[in-house]
Amino acid sequence: MGSDPEQTLRREGMKIRKRSMVIGCVILLVVLAGFGVFAAWGPGGWSGCGPHFGPLGRGFHHGPFSRGDMHEFVLWRFDNKMEELKLTPLQKEKYGELRTRIKGHFSAAKEERKRLREDFRAEMAKETPDVTGLTKTMKKKIQDVSGIMQSDLDLIAAFYGSLDNTQKQKVVSGIREKMAGKGPCGEEQQ
Repeated sequence: MGSDPEQTLRREGMKIRKRSMVIGCVILLVVLAGFGVFAAWGPGGWSGCGPHFGPLGRGFHHGPFSRGDMHEFVLWRFDNKMEELKLTPLQKEKYGELRTRIKGHFSAAKEERKRLREDFRAEMAKETPDVTGLTKTMKKKIQDVSGIMQSDLDLIAAFYGSLDNTQKQKVVSGIREKMAGKGPCGEEQQ
């Protein structure tokens, strides 16, 4: 009778080991799958609003514009929307002013981001980087961008003010349509 409890304990121990092995294998597979997704799409494929699978995190919505040409896409969308409004010559002039200003800001911002990125990398490559200096630079840049955006918003308000009531209604209904049923990250709400 002394050997029966020993055999029972051995069987119980083997069951626990087998269960632990199965759980360990499942965890290993999940981790490897996660690394596979990360290796395939990288961190750029995931935004704060959920996954965007595919090359460069763009999903499977490949259009004529790449990430570097985002400003061209935005301007193209603006142009298409303005065509739908059938602008008067005065309105076209105001839109041209707005478009030129926005295009200039996009181009300047692209160059500035490139320069800031190079400065940041050069500073961080130093043995003792000046983090305080980098912080001051970033704060100044945020203030500059804020000022630019405020002036652009003034131009947008002036352009919107030049529209007639029918055109304003089209703009507002288009915005409402885009906003309808969207959550905080743009996902469809149920």
